[in-house]
Amino acid sequence: MAYPNGSQSGSQNNVSLSSRMDKLTLVIFVLCITTYSYVHTIKGSKLMVILLDGFKWNYFDKPGLDLPGFNKMIKNGVRAERMIPDMPSLSFPNYYSIMTGVHCETHGFVGNYMYDIKHKEKFLIWKNKPTVYNPYWWSGAEPVWVTAMKQIMIEGRNATYCKLYNGIPPVSDLGENIDEAVLKMKSGNADLVAIYVEMSDHIGHAHGPNSIEIENTIVQIDRHIQHLLTSLEQQGLKDDVNVIIVSDHGMTEISPSRVINLTTEINMNDVDVILDRGPTVNIWPKEGKIQKVYQDLKRVKNSHLHVYKKDELPERWHLKKHYRFPPIFLVADVGWFILTISK
Repeated sequence: MAYPNGSQSGSQNNVSLSSRMDKLTLVIFVLCITTYSYVHTIKGSKLMVILLDGFKWNYFDKPGLDLPGFNKMIKNGVRAERMIPDMPSLSFPNYYSIMTGVHCETHGFVGNYMYDIKHKEKFLIWKNKPTVYNPYWWSGAEPVWVTAMKQIMIEGRNATYCKLYNGIPPVSDLGENIDEAVLKMKSGNADLVAIYVEMSDHIGHAHGPNSIEIENTIVQIDRHIQHLLTSLEQQGLKDDVNVIIVSDHGMTEISPSRVINLTTEINMNDVDVILDRGPTVNIWPKEGKIQKVYQDLKRVKNSHLHVYKKDELPERWHLKKHYRFPPIFLVADVGWFILTISK
């Protein structure tokens, strides 16, 4: 098994590619294909972004893998040598950081699992619909598709298409989505397209970043990237479409010997909410119990566990200024797993 690399490590764990990076500085993604059409006047201004969830920075360098699609993009474009994700280095915080261009303490997505003290609601990824669709989760900053829609409305046109997320899609869906996107760009019905691929994250978590299963997945994804580049050439879009591939976080191996078990270290009567497990944990103690819970956790004899009060967080993490961030935050060293009881 594997878990996302911690951004506190400063290690290389993300990659970004562009076929025409000299023309483009915008990076986005969404959890579905979304396209927006506006008056198109500048050659080379169309954009396709592909988010490969949990795609580790060095997957391209695995020995023995034949990756003609990725290699063509690297040869003809730009490969980022490193990219440190926003803290915490989890999917939803980094999804929205890329979407909005601001840090977590501004846009408000401070975890995959969150508790909003103002609304007394939990955000549990897609487990508690329709709560996750409440606007207050998403309204902390403006995502790029909203900015694009504002441009559309100025021109008096409103053309949007989205395939909603509905469970982990197979890699084959990437090929279908690419074909659909290219056709929309060719027909002039789309200038901005974003495609999300979850299987790279799912397989990485299930089998680890050094497994044969993740290698097979990388090769499958590469075949679709190769198909995309060929399709753009065949449709006469090679010089009109910018392509960027991004990832939200990396992966690292975990082990049963590197587990920090806190299930017996916290008196649950002192806690209102505990969310998440793995590299980070969020804790909301009951009123008047913050110091007690904090001291209980500081007494845990494991040097790989780091316990923070909200005001102790490093400024470089850009987390502590948002009201949604918990009073106590736990961080494990890279490769370690925090085990807790959710409440």
